[in-house]
Order: sequence, then structure tokens, then C-alpha cells
Amino acid sequence: GNRMINARAEGVAERPAYRDALRERRCIVAADGFYEWAGPRERGARRPHLFRVRGGQVFGIAGLWERWRDPDGATVLSCTLLTTEANASVRPLHDRMPVLLEPRDYGLWLDPGVSDPDRVLPLLVPCPPDWLHSTPVGPHVNDARFDDPVCVEPAPPEAPA
Repeated sequence: GNRMINARAEGVAERPAYRDALRERRCIVAADGFYEWAGPRERGARRPHLFRVRGGQVFGIAGLWERWRDPDGATVLSCTLLTTEANASVRPLHDRMPVLLEPRDYGLWLDPGVSDPDRVLPLLVPCPPDWLHSTPVGPHVNDARFDDPVCVEPAPPEAPA
């Protein structure tokens, strides 16, 4: 089964794991933010940053969905978010970012009559940098046990070293 959370947009039309889904099983994942981490990789040193679209509106991330059977024979539905190279807003923190679709392109991305990858691949590019702003947030987002508003609250300023 395909349990990948992210898939690189580059090469998605050729990779066996995603080729058919790109033709037949495209979806949009609604979100109001995404996180990237910055800083050294030592335990606890990386700081999460929350990226949001300016104005705070919900945006659509390009995704692919899949239906497969787990070892027990149960049907599982899963989806993968497509990523692309980072734009200038995200690049200081990470070299990849989710593909944020332009609202005018939602219809084309979701159109079941469009199976030619060449029609949809041009949509899989970084969004304009001025769409996004980021805020450092606290470490709660690193722990899946936390699923509450504290995850998106701005982090207190770091004490000077």
C-alpha cells in the first residue's frame, strides 16, 4: 500500500506509485496553514514555523488519493500531498513546500474528464512568495498528542543567548 504523506511533483507522471492517480484520482486537501522547521537538527533545537496565506483564508493543496487493501483485507483510502521546490518565502527554512493551487485551477485539477498529465503538470509549481507569511510557533506542534489551538499560537520570543 501507499502510505506516503508527501510526493514530489517532479516525476509524478512517470513514477508507478503515482502515475495512475495523477490521471484518475486527483484531489484537493483544504488547509489553513502548513508547518516547516528551521534550525540545527539536534534534539529540540529545530523551531517550527507556521505558514499561512496572507488574509488567513483556506487554501487548496494538490493531492492524489488511492484505494488499497491492507494485510487484513480491509479497504483503505489514503492521500498524498504533492510538494514542489520552495519559493522565496519558504526557502530559508526548507527546500520543499506543498503545491498550493490557484483557486482558478481547482476545476481543472478536479476534472475527471482530464486524464492527460500534460494538462495538469503545469499547475504543480511553487505559489508566489507574496501569498505566504510565517510565524514561529511553539514546540507543541512536534507532538501528535496536541491537537488544539496552542499549536498555532506564536512562540514567545527567544531569550538572548
